[in-house]
Amino acid sequence: MNSIGLLKIKQMRLQRKKSKKPLFITLGVVLVVVGVVVFFLFFKPSAQNTDNNSVDAVATDEQSGAKNIKDSPIAANPQNDAPAEDIPASTVGGITITQLDQVGGIVRATATVTDFKTQKCVYSFTIDGGKPVVREQTGDCTALTVAQDYFDRIGRYTLTVTAYSDSDKLTTSQEINVL
Repeated sequence: MNSIGLLKIKQMRLQRKKSKKPLFITLGVVLVVVGVVVFFLFFKPSAQNTDNNSVDAVATDEQSGAKNIKDSPIAANPQNDAPAEDIPASTVGGITITQLDQVGGIVRATATVTDFKTQKCVYSFTIDGGKPVVREQTGDCTALTVAQDYFDRIGRYTLTVTAYSDSDKLTTSQEINVL
C-alpha cells in the first residue's frame, strides 16, 4: 500500500474514535440525571413526607414531645371527633401567644390559656404555597420547640394556636419569620 492509502486509513480510525467521545459524554450526563432523580424520589427526608391522607399517622417530635399531625385541617375535638371548623368558638376564657421566636435553628412557641379547661392544644405553622407544620399537645398548652428542618421553606409563617375543651375552642394567631 502506498503512503496515501495508509494516511486515509489512519484518518478514518481517528474519525471513528472522535465520534465515540460525544456518545460517552451524553451517556454519562444521562446517567447522572437519572441518578439524581432516583435519589430524590426514594431518599426524600422524612420531614418532607408528602403523605397527607392519614390523620392517624402521627409522629412525635423528639425535642418537645408534641405530636406531628400530618393532616392539619382536621384537628379534631377530643370528645366527638368533629372537624375543627365545626367546633364553636368559646365565649369565655382567653388564649395568648406569649413567646414566639427562632434561636439556633429552633422555633420556640408558648401559648397561655386562661379561664378555659383545655383538653388539647394544636400549634399550626402555615405559609402560602408551603406544607403546614402542625403539633398537638394533650392537656394544657405548654412550651413547644420545632426544629427548622420541619419547615419546607424559609419565609413568613403564621402560627395559629387552638385550645380545645370538650365542647368549644379558643384560637389566636401571630406571624414569625422562619429563616
